[in-house]
Amino acid sequence: MPEGTVLKTEEFVEALALVKPALARRAFIPIHTKFKFGDGRVEAFNEVIGASALCPCGISGCVDGALMFDLVSSVKRSKVRITESDGSILVKGGKSRFELPIEDDSSAFNVRDAIVDPYAEIKVTEEVLQAISLCAISASSDTSTPQFMGITIIGDGESLKIYSTDFSSFSRASVNVDEHKEFRITVPIDFFSTMLSVAQKFGEDEDGVYGTLCISDISVDDPQNRDVIWFEIEDVEYFLYARTLSIKQPPNYEAVFRQHMNSLPKPVKIPKGLGGALDRVLILNRSLGFDRTLSELSVEDGVLKITAESGDNHVKDSFDLRDPDHPDVSVKIHPLLVNRVFDNCSEFCVGEKAILFRNSVDFIHFIATHVDTTGGEDEDDDS
Repeated sequence: MPEGTVLKTEEFVEALALVKPALARRAFIPIHTKFKFGDGRVEAFNEVIGASALCPCGISGCVDGALMFDLVSSVKRSKVRITESDGSILVKGGKSRFELPIEDDSSAFNVRDAIVDPYAEIKVTEEVLQAISLCAISASSDTSTPQFMGITIIGDGESLKIYSTDFSSFSRASVNVDEHKEFRITVPIDFFSTMLSVAQKFGEDEDGVYGTLCISDISVDDPQNRDVIWFEIEDVEYFLYARTLSIKQPPNYEAVFRQHMNSLPKPVKIPKGLGGALDRVLILNRSLGFDRTLSELSVEDGVLKITAESGDNHVKDSFDLRDPDHPDVSVKIHPLLVNRVFDNCSEFCVGEKAILFRNSVDFIHFIATHVDTTGGEDEDDDS
């Protein structure tokens, strides 16, 4: 009997792909760039997230993750044979073969050791996925302002309130869940980006559930307490975990939300054709090499106008809002920020400090505007 373990190439690549998002992009800490094999599983972890998936490849140790993934992905045969011997692994697929060093994993972190008894368990339904996905649009990854990084989830005993901001935009979503415990956590965006991708890959079960989001035993009164959040799909024994972010002075997102809502007019239906107008503005901006050039957006006598220009090049469009009560206003916007959320919403309104987009009362997205208060150059609004 030939030695080694035979796996379908496609299944092997899929197992590696499940944990690949947890590989560090830079080798500051070498173990963070490795796949860790053992006990019929493959794991990867970095300073932000860790992932673990089934992978019965018969080897034990740590291997250069990115290199191994690329090499295995390049194999054209339907099956590969994996053999471990004398500090290396040999992978054969037909006439293709490659050998990589394998290191001892005794000092490597075990991702599954992070899984403890949960304080709160949330069934991840389509509604939960959509709420997180929409708030991910404005999630910040700026390490200089950790209090605003990632996505903040607040459980109030009846629903989840989900918030994010990158200072140019602000998102808030609300979704009802069966979990009735109170908590507040801020989670790195890398965790949710990976969770969304994996959940969509495996799909929902017969009960409409994609997996379970679990939060470790936390202190509601101590927002500085760093706890563990993890996502698991029990049927395929997949785990994804992250440490929550430590926030010394957590922002009062609900107060920001109320402040903006109280300053804006009643939302109206997004006019048909506005998406095409935004596309034309972005085409003009990109022809100049700029995605974030400001464009003028105004409402006058119930007519919305969007304008962009550069030299002799002009883009102008106008739309009847069918609501003469919308206040007259003229602001400048980053069309790219509008375009990234536009397709997910059905209503909007324009104010001097922000534009509001929403698809229902459960998802609301604000985009900061820029008002010309000097009669000359644009001045960014800090609110």
